[in-house]
Amino acid sequence: MVTTLPFHGKSMSSILIRDNYIYFKMLNKKQIDLKRRHLYNINEVNFRILKVLAYNNVLPLSIRWLYILKLTKINKNSNISKIHNFCIISGRSKSIFKNFKISRIVFRNQASFNKIMGIAKASW
Repeated sequence: MVTTLPFHGKSMSSILIRDNYIYFKMLNKKQIDLKRRHLYNINEVNFRILKVLAYNNVLPLSIRWLYILKLTKINKNSNISKIHNFCIISGRSKSIFKNFKISRIVFRNQASFNKIMGIAKASW
């Protein structure tokens, strides 16, 4: 039996499915990021070697062209610009301090309670 909400006119099952979808979507973002980091670690050396050879002006153009073609065949998810940082405490993806790997909100809370060594809230 599907019940409808009086203020939305939508069934409860559709709202539950939507909430689960949002949860899985967030979970997928972290899994996709882990996969991209793994691909970057595997392909980093090959990518850098191919890039140096492809743009080396000493080599003939026909050989450089082969290396450029090989560069285009490397998975684009293995590029460093695709990697995204997440907060290790809250999972937030925006405004992350790279040194601490936490978001600004968590950093402020941790700093105000002196849980981060060497950081204290300024007061004068």
